Amino acid sequence: MSQEVKDHIDGSPVVSGLVAKRREVAGLLRDARAEVSRLEREMERLDDVIRMFRPEMPVEEIEAPRRQRRLPGFRPGELGRLVSEHLRTADTPRTARSIAEALTELKGLDLTPSQQVQLHKNVTKALRRCEANGLAAAEGGARGAALLWSPCDDGSGEL
Repeated sequence: MSQEVKDHIDGSPVVSGLVAKRREVAGLLRDARAEVSRLEREMERLDDVIRMFRPEMPVEEIEAPRRQRRLPGFRPGELGRLVSEHLRTADTPRTARSIAEALTELKGLDLTPSQQVQLHKNVTKALRRCEANGLAAAEGGARGAALLWSPCDDGSGEL
């Protein structure tokens, strides 16, 4: 650290803390760049080997799969089952948000705001799948209003 930077830090615990945090982030960024560089070299080697077997193959067009980020507290497939079960046992039509809140409470989760948004989106997707399979139906949804979801009585897609 240069003397000029040290002179600015002297006597200010706030600036000192900010400088320490900046140094930490700079180190993480340096490490991340090194990892990106390593991955790019590895991909180049893989492309070279693929071209050995299939020279005509356009390896640049091979896309990476989307990574699914799982919400903490839910096993694969569990959210859909819980949404469906909650819908069947609810005594009144429910919004996706109220179902998400009920599942958060049921599982005893402490989610960040971004995780809460993601859970709401995932619950909505699960409800849409239930609707496509004739297990749930949505009503309402007037301009700006949330949809109210109910189970279908006979699996026919009708309330």
